[in-house]
Amino acid sequence: MASTDKLSDEAKRAIVTALACYDTPSEVAKAVKEDFEVEITRQGVQAYDPTKVAGKALSAEWRAVFEETRKRYVEETAEIGIAQKGFRLRMLEKMFQKAMAMQNIGKAAELLEQAAKEVGGAFTNRRELSGPDGKPVQTESVAPADPKKQVLDELAAIFGDAANAGAAGEVNAATADAGAAAAEPPAGDRVLSDSAGGSSAAEPGASAASAPLDDEE
Repeated sequence: MASTDKLSDEAKRAIVTALACYDTPSEVAKAVKEDFEVEITRQGVQAYDPTKVAGKALSAEWRAVFEETRKRYVEETAEIGIAQKGFRLRMLEKMFQKAMAMQNIGKAAELLEQAAKEVGGAFTNRRELSGPDGKPVQTESVAPADPKKQVLDELAAIFGDAANAGAAGEVNAATADAGAAAAEPPAGDRVLSDSAGGSSAAEPGASAASAPLDDEE
């Protein structure tokens, strides 16, 4: 196994930043072996974590890198990593690196697209409430739906155009009958005409038979 003194600065930075992002020593050791073809023990990895006893002797340079990375990571991820953009981007980067190592170009392209959407805010809840150029959203009044047309449309959707046509005739006929009934006065209201065919008067509740007759002289 390689000594930590033989690690390149690039490998050391990768270890420090990974630990600062709460990767476990096992995960970091595995990543170093895959990315840099260098084997390192978990104890060797912990030497780059200033929060651990093994990392107390870490140089000021790497300690500063660790602290800055940890601060930025905490600010971005808060307590729930997967709900934060920083965490998701880091996971996407890991998956992208694996896809490239497997020469899976299609998958790598999908991951790049998803990362671009993350950066662009495609997965946030933000919504634009203004119109073009910041102007107010244009609204227009919508006329209430015609109940008759709505019924016909529902019948057409259920029974087809033939039933729609028949239903239209029935509805029109029913409408005409209702109109005629409304125009005809009640049976109790009759119009009485005088014998000369002159003016007429309506007597509610009276029939022609019960109209008063003139006394014969």
